[in-house]
Amino acid sequence: MKGGEGAEVFAAWLEEAAGLARGSLYEGKGWVAPNPMVGALAIERGEVVGRGLHRVYGGPHAEEEALRAAARAGAHPDTLVVTLEPCSSTGPGKKRPPCTETILGSHVQRVVVGLEDPDPRHQGRGLDLLRERGIAVHGPFSSPALQELLGPFRKACALDRPWVIAKWAMSMDGKTATRTGSSAWISGERALDFGHRLRASCDGVLVGYRTALLDRPRLTVRRVQGSSPQRVVLDPRLELPLDSPLFRTEEAPTWVFHLEGQGGEKRAELEDRGVRCLSLPALVPGGRVPDLTQGLRLLRAEGLRRLLVEGGGRTLAQLLKQDCVDQCLALVSPKLVGGEDAPTPLGGEGVVEIDQALVLAQSYSYALERDLLMGGFLL
Repeated sequence: MKGGEGAEVFAAWLEEAAGLARGSLYEGKGWVAPNPMVGALAIERGEVVGRGLHRVYGGPHAEEEALRAAARAGAHPDTLVVTLEPCSSTGPGKKRPPCTETILGSHVQRVVVGLEDPDPRHQGRGLDLLRERGIAVHGPFSSPALQELLGPFRKACALDRPWVIAKWAMSMDGKTATRTGSSAWISGERALDFGHRLRASCDGVLVGYRTALLDRPRLTVRRVQGSSPQRVVLDPRLELPLDSPLFRTEEAPTWVFHLEGQGGEKRAELEDRGVRCLSLPALVPGGRVPDLTQGLRLLRAEGLRRLLVEGGGRTLAQLLKQDCVDQCLALVSPKLVGGEDAPTPLGGEGVVEIDQALVLAQSYSYALERDLLMGGFLL
C-alpha cells in the first residue's frame, strides 16, 4: 500500500465508486431497485485493479464484480472501496450470498466504506463482522452524493409492499395506442427486448381489466432468456372472459384481484383453472375501486419484492392516487399518432395546476436505437 493514504485519498476513491454506482441507472437502466445502487473499487498497492457496480436486481453485487474483475486481471487487491456497507445477512428474500463472506474469502485486508446500510438486517453488522475477522474498516464517510444514491433504497426499506415500477410505451405525442386501440407495436425491436428483460427481472407483473381485455397480453418472457413473473390482473368485478390468455396458467401462474362480494360461479371456474382469486375491500365503503395498498401487501407477504405495472391508464392513475408507485419508465418512440380519443399512459382526473405535478427524482434517459428510455423515482 502507498504511504500517507487518508481521508483525501479515501474521498477520491469513494467519488469514483459513486460514479460507478450511478451507472446502475444507465448500464442497468434502472433495474436495481428495490436493491441499492452501489459501486466498488478493488485496490492493490494504491492502484485500482477492479471496478464493479450492482447492475440488476438479483444480479452480482458491486463487491463481487470488483473482486472478479481484479481476479481476471491477475491482481490480488488488498483494499476494497464500496459506497455502502457490505451486506451480511442470509435468509428469505436474499438472492446473493453475503458480501462479507466474499470479502473474507479474498486477499482484502482493508475496507473503505461510504455509508452504513439502513437495512434493519445490517445497520453496521457487516462492518462489525469484518472487524471481528481482522479486516481494517475505514468509515463510514458520508457525503451528499452518496446520500442521494441511497434515496430509492431508503424508501424501499420502509415499504410493506413490493417496489412498484410503472412502465409504458408511447409515441412522441404521448399516445399508447391509436383511437381504435391499435398498439402493436409502438416501440422498436430493441425497446421490445428491453421490456421483456425488465419483465424477467421482476417478481410479478400487473395489468388492469381493460388492458387485459383489449390487448389480450400473455405477460410472459419470450424475446429474451429468463423466467416469466407472477401475473396479476386487477379485475374488480371479475368481468374478464375465461378465454383470456392470462388464464392459461400452464404458461405462468395468475392471480386476480377483485372486490369483496364479487365472485360466485366465475370465481369457482377461475380457481378450477388454477387461477388464484384474492378479494380486496373497496377503498371507500360501497365504492368500485379496490384498496390496492392491501392487495400489494398480500403480494409482499407471498414473497414478491419487485412488481412491474404495464397498464393501463386507469390502473396507473389509481396506483398513483393510493401512493403505490415508486419508479416510472417510459419508452418513447419517434412516432406521431394524434387523435383526441387516443389513450395516454396516465388516466384519471389529473392535476389542476402544473405546480401540482409529480416530479421524478434522479431522472435519467437512455437511447435504445430509435426509441428513448426515460425514467425516475417517486421518493
